[in-house]
Amino acid sequence: SVGAAAVELARQIFGPLAGHKVLLLGAGEMSAATARCLVSSGASSVFVANRTLAKGQELAAQLRSQNADADAVHWSELEHHLKSADIVIASTGAPHQILHLEQVKAAMKGRRHRPLFMIDIAVPRDIDPAAHQLEDVFLFDIDDLRGVVEGNRSGRAGEIAGVEQIIESEMESWQKWLNAHQARPLMSALAHHAAAVRDAEVQNAMRGAHRKLANLDAESLQVVDELLAGLGHSLSGKLIHPPLRHLREAGEIGSDDVEALRRAFNLDANNSNNKSKEALP
Repeated sequence: SVGAAAVELARQIFGPLAGHKVLLLGAGEMSAATARCLVSSGASSVFVANRTLAKGQELAAQLRSQNADADAVHWSELEHHLKSADIVIASTGAPHQILHLEQVKAAMKGRRHRPLFMIDIAVPRDIDPAAHQLEDVFLFDIDDLRGVVEGNRSGRAGEIAGVEQIIESEMESWQKWLNAHQARPLMSALAHHAAAVRDAEVQNAMRGAHRKLANLDAESLQVVDELLAGLGHSLSGKLIHPPLRHLREAGEIGSDDVEALRRAFNLDANNSNNKSKEALP
């Protein structure tokens, strides 16, 4: 926007805008919008000078309602406030210039090289273009601001391709995550299935060992049980790890292998305590 362009130019001149004063010449909406941008970026206060004081007071009240430190001043006080202002925004409906070179030159005396940033967004222009030739005076018109706006717009357009690549990459990552997430219930079901088969087989092995080794004392039988349990966990972990990894990877790419593994193990992914109807070989 024109207001954002004005803020950008003002920062090039002043750096941070904190503490700088804004003087509005006229009570137009465009100048008010520009003033709001400047204030929101750190400018400390706004003075509105308008031919009709009541209209200036009305605009100042609107700015105050938006948390701006604003006040209206008589047009006759224009030159006084011009000496103390840092930023001047001119946008009156006058058919002729209302701020002449000599007035700007007089205002610059005693400022001790303090810069004056002037934005003339009136058509026809409010400020004598010759003021730009004065030392420490930076005068921009509506065409200058539009140039900044167009430059920023072109810069953003040049970033579109890069932004689209970022979006595409993030969408691919999100889709992989979503696919993998959808495979998680089946992975859980497969893990429960393996654990159930393991526990059942370990229990069978323990009962068989107890029958065949009935002459062993209780402590020796406990050692046998621990060995069988450890062997069961080790074997089931090694056997189940490859299909679980494959499920995760297949889920990320949306492979049909996910459904194939579900059918192969006869699993119900909706039941986390799933037990297959068929035992693993």
